[in-house]
Amino acid sequence: MEVTKLKQIRTGNKRAITRLLTKIEEFRRNEDLTGMPQVLGYIDGTFVRISTPRENEPDYVNRKGFHSLNVQMVCNNNFIITNCVARWPGSCHDSRVFRESQLCHDFENDLYSGFMLGDPGYPCRRYLMTPYNHTNEIRHRERFNGALCRTRVIIEQTFGILKWRFNCLSIGLRTNPNRACNVLWHVPYCTT
Repeated sequence: MEVTKLKQIRTGNKRAITRLLTKIEEFRRNEDLTGMPQVLGYIDGTFVRISTPRENEPDYVNRKGFHSLNVQMVCNNNFIITNCVARWPGSCHDSRVFRESQLCHDFENDLYSGFMLGDPGYPCRRYLMTPYNHTNEIRHRERFNGALCRTRVIIEQTFGILKWRFNCLSIGLRTNPNRACNVLWHVPYCTT
């Protein structure tokens, strides 16, 4: 604990105590939810349909065959978006979007203590847990994969809530990629 936090608590600053208790409670809720301590968030990518771009058109065609941006988001167990990267064409893989993100660089430089949970589209790292590719019917691997999938469904539900609340994310943004990136960058701020 930082010295300033200790001083605030000793002097009876109720707001500091409340914030500290809230953080402890959030940590406990997150651990109860995942069964794993220090889970900072859940990461995944989603496609947001856009109009056909005039430049580099093939880059924006995703694996499903339509023009889109690949939007990477991280949320916590309260469905609050804590990170959003919305600048990559739909043809880019989730792992590349993450590898090039500031969030990845921050984790690589040990700016966060804890880890995220992701799907098999991401590489397994010391700060990013993903399911086993082949469980070979080994019971503890199957249980781990099941627990991980049940837990990281939170990011899928977050995407569903976003696309329900902002229908344009579901039906598509009728604009060019640059303007779509600007719109998507503001989405996390509209949801809190």
